[in-house]
Amino acid sequence: MKVPIYATGGTLHEIIRCRGSGTIAVDLVRCRWDEPLEIGNVSIEAFPVSHDAKEPTSLCCCTDTGVITTEMEGWLSRCDGLVLESNHCPEMLRTGPYPEMLKRRIRSRRGHLSNPDAAAFIRTRCMDITTIMLAHLSEVNNTPEKALASVRECAGLFAGDLEIAIASNPGPDAGWPRRIRL
Repeated sequence: MKVPIYATGGTLHEIIRCRGSGTIAVDLVRCRWDEPLEIGNVSIEAFPVSHDAKEPTSLCCCTDTGVITTEMEGWLSRCDGLVLESNHCPEMLRTGPYPEMLKRRIRSRRGHLSNPDAAAFIRTRCMDITTIMLAHLSEVNNTPEKALASVRECAGLFAGDLEIAIASNPGPDAGWPRRIRL
């Protein structure tokens, strides 16, 4: 199976130049300035930026964190796309089968981001990001539906402007990722 890489001409040129004789089969797809590119139900529009790289875009991924620090907020709120941990539902964790020591660790500042914490960050700091993937969902202490409900509730009036994808563990019946328009 070929892995698709979507990028502008300058970025594709650099990929081809630097790739050499790699063994991974890729399908290079060019994005053009001011022309929307549809990938499934996601619309992407490339635009020029002022940077010394070849037409870059930024995608941030933040998992395995119990809190989002001020420094992290700065990075995450400036990205073009965001993959954000939404690890657990606090009530499922509280009543779930894990030993209390593990529950405390998961809830701690050095543990994992809860659904409400992820949703609050999205609401307050991600107003310019319209596509976000919730990731690292616990199979024991969370469900995709609970993670989405937290974001919907917190986003309120802005929910219609967000497209949320849920990264789930691939299995025989799992679609990966699940994309849901709020």
